[in-house]
Order: sequence, then structure tokens, then C-alpha cells
Amino acid sequence: MEYMRNQTNESEMLPKRNIGLLQKSLILLIVIALVGGSAAGMWVSVSNYLRNRAIGWEGLAERGDEALMTGDYTMAIEHYRKAIDLEPAHPQNASIYAQLGTAYYYAGDMQSALYAFQQALNLEPNHWGALYSTGVIYHYHLKDYRQAAAVWQRMMEFEWNDTEIESHIAELLQDAEENLQQIR
Repeated sequence: MEYMRNQTNESEMLPKRNIGLLQKSLILLIVIALVGGSAAGMWVSVSNYLRNRAIGWEGLAERGDEALMTGDYTMAIEHYRKAIDLEPAHPQNASIYAQLGTAYYYAGDMQSALYAFQQALNLEPNHWGALYSTGVIYHYHLKDYRQAAAVWQRMMEFEWNDTEIESHIAELLQDAEENLQQIR
């Protein structure tokens, strides 16, 4: 009995080791290397994840905004994508998707821009920036006047409290409807 009690006491006295993220990452790299994976590639992924985590959602979004304002659309797209990937359920992701769509638009990728704007609208159905930009793409780039008119009509239902904006949207709607009439 005495022997059992001593063993129990000794095991209770051993320090418990908490394995941190760095140790877990190193163990994972070793396992990958042993099974033939690319430890270097995994290390880059882990370090990128940790760096993005340290910067945070807001930092990535701000970097995307800065890149967008300076015309570095590729970098803006990368930062916005990382922000979304880091915090998929963030309540501000509708705005990030809209900014991502704007970056794709200026980069000349209309299909990706349209997809990003649609993602913004899925999260926030009345996101006016995403709606407006969707209308612009349908009207001026895809020449889909029916879709453009539907977007502008939807925007006319908003309470703008700004006669200039309402007037502008009304002009866009009228232009889309006129173009639609011409192709009939």
C-alpha cells in the first residue's frame, strides 16, 4: 500500500507540460517531413497564418484599403481575401466583399467582381455599394440591361434623403431601360 501511495504522489508531483502553438507547429512539421510532405511549404502556411492572426481582421482590411487606394489591386485582393478567410463570420464581411469586388473591378476581372458583390449582397441585401457596382457591371460591361434595370429599380426603393443620389439612380435606370428598348 505504501508503495502505491508513493507512486501516486510522485506522478501528481510531476509538472504538467502545456504544449504551445509553436511546439505543436514544429511537431506537425516533423510529422509531415517524415511522411514525405513538404515541411517548408507547411512552415510557410503556418507562419502566414500566425502573421495574419497577429495583424487581425481589421489590420488586413486596412491593408486592403491602402492597397486599393494606391492602385495595387492584386495586393488589395490578397488582403481582403485573407481578412475574410481569417474571420469568415465577421459582421463587417459584407463591406469587405464589396471592397474585394471593387478591387477585382479595377483589376479588370468583372466575373470575380460580380461574384464578390453577390457575396456582399448575400450577407447584407441592401448594401448600396455592392448593388450600385453590380448595376454598373451589368450595364456597362456585360450589356445586360435587364439585370442593370432590376438593380437600379431596387435602389430607387431606398430612402436616400439625398436628391442628387436619387436623381443619379433614376438616370441610370432610365438609361438601362432605353438601352433595353433599343435591343428589342
